[in-house]
Amino acid sequence: MTRIGGLDGQIEEGGKNLSFGERQIISICRILLAKCKVVLIDEATSHLDATVHQRMMSLISSHLPTATVICITHVMHGLSDFDTVIEMANGKVVSKGPPAADSISHEIRP
Repeated sequence: MTRIGGLDGQIEEGGKNLSFGERQIISICRILLAKCKVVLIDEATSHLDATVHQRMMSLISSHLPTATVICITHVMHGLSDFDTVIEMANGKVVSKGPPAADSISHEIRP
């Protein structure tokens, strides 16, 4: 954000002057401010590294502790934050259950 002037900077319409990651962080901040009861995150952290992803998920968890969070993702890091993981392939459920330690080591098949 310092490259656009920090807190005094102007954000262009649609966030054109922001990176994908910066736009995703702003979207997550909007979720926190709205205090939603149900949150649907569709690849919302796909342009963030694992550390920032973990921070964002921790913020959602701590600020919206009773919210139902549904996260659609192709990356496996951070799945341990969820109660249930549903893996799908070709539109069908392949597996469902609590996040397993070994599931974090591979990517979901496209």
